[in-house]
Amino acid sequence: LGITRAVSAYGVFLLAGGMLHAFYQSDLSFNTYFDVIFYLLAGILILEGNYAWMPVLMIAAVLNRETSLLIPVLLLAWGWFGESNNRRKVLIWGGISLLVGGLVYAGLHLYYPNAPIYKFQPHCPRDA
Repeated sequence: LGITRAVSAYGVFLLAGGMLHAFYQSDLSFNTYFDVIFYLLAGILILEGNYAWMPVLMIAAVLNRETSLLIPVLLLAWGWFGESNNRRKVLIWGGISLLVGGLVYAGLHLYYPNAPIYKFQPHCPRDA
């Protein structure tokens, strides 16, 4: 990507320093940072043409958060609209990545069938 090692290390330290301020159920929670890391890794894999690593990335990314299912969509969009040299290869790996991500997502919801995504418990002071 044309980024020097010093700038890359500075970015990692800046991200790690920001993670010190992570709070549960906020925009600074750990799953948000890992989401950013997975999307950046996906971008690097796509730009370098290492499409075979996308299904492996999807396993960890979907275990972190279900919004990571958009990562294969990035790969499919790159294959369809981008300037890739081998469109068929990109679309095949994008489909495999989407399938792996969907299987992990379905497996999680089958393993934890009654787990709601969000637990909303309104607090009413009149009931206290």
